[in-house]
Amino acid sequence: MTKTKPFRILTYILVIAIVSLVLGELALRAYNKFRPVSTFSDDNLVRHRGKPHADVFGYKLNSKGFKDVEYAYEKPDNTYRIVAIGDSFVFSPVAYPDNFLTILEDKMGRTNTGQKIEIINMGINGLGPKDYHRLLNKEALAYGPDMVMVFFFVGNDIYLKLKKDMAPQKPKLYLFALVRRAAKVIRHLDVFQILFANEFSDTLTEKNRDRYMGIMLMNVEKYLLDQNGTPLLHSNQVLKEQYNGNLSYIAEMNRICRRNRSELVVVLVPEDMQVNNGLREFVISNTRGLKSEDSPGFTFDFTIPQKTLARDLGRLGIRYIDLYGYFRGMHEMSGNNYFIEYDGHWNIEGNRLAAESILLEMEKGVF
Repeated sequence: MTKTKPFRILTYILVIAIVSLVLGELALRAYNKFRPVSTFSDDNLVRHRGKPHADVFGYKLNSKGFKDVEYAYEKPDNTYRIVAIGDSFVFSPVAYPDNFLTILEDKMGRTNTGQKIEIINMGINGLGPKDYHRLLNKEALAYGPDMVMVFFFVGNDIYLKLKKDMAPQKPKLYLFALVRRAAKVIRHLDVFQILFANEFSDTLTEKNRDRYMGIMLMNVEKYLLDQNGTPLLHSNQVLKEQYNGNLSYIAEMNRICRRNRSELVVVLVPEDMQVNNGLREFVISNTRGLKSEDSPGFTFDFTIPQKTLARDLGRLGIRYIDLYGYFRGMHEMSGNNYFIEYDGHWNIEGNRLAAESILLEMEKGVF
């Protein structure tokens, strides 16, 4: 009798635990049915979107969760309207006034006295070319834009190597998804930033250094030339198929824009690894297995993505702006870093440079 008592206690605990998990799962599913939670959505436009009216460094997101003011669907008279579509570079980790689109809209308004300029920021963290296509169809066209700017980040829009992390599928177990999401958030939590920061900071601790450097090393393929001088992006079948798949969404966006009497312009966003001398040296020196005594191995060309996209966008008749030269040139000249350290997004100075660079291209008559 005494021996069975611990067994009974363990059985009771196990039953209670199982019942609790089942009830928790049912409760989450019921709650999500009536008040959908982005964590449980399989739609990237919902999954990664900002919370409507959320406070971000003292500025409210608009009613659709975008980092911008409210815009009516009907375009005002004598107004040139641009809709900007992209990922976290467009949403940006900086405050609203420091976002490059806010700055660009202001600069264009000052230089263009003939028309009012509106730039609608529709950036959503974690999107890719397939999502840009859906966002254009589902929401952007409703604003009647004269121009659609899609921001193509060569870091991961070239191919969907990070898609699994950025765009999880609809979970089979909501409770597990919630716990996993919470664990992911806690792992990258900066307690000091949460408790004490009320404005954006350009500097971060080295908390994310190892993870960030690891991603850099995993994604060097798009910059490599084989022994014959051919980019792996062109010769590696997997990379080539992924790249072509992403490019096909941009081509379809161009056809949609033309049908709607709007112009598509692709802005090529460079990667931190391309611009920063220190990161360049790091990935070159730490990439293993590229050379041996019997083989000259691979060599690096950090401009392969831009060259490839320029060729293909030109072939498709799509206008584009390449920001690589501006960022690389300014870094070489000044030594300044235009990206948040160990994060990869533009810092405040990088946002300003992006706005100035785009404006310069527009003033040169690119459009």
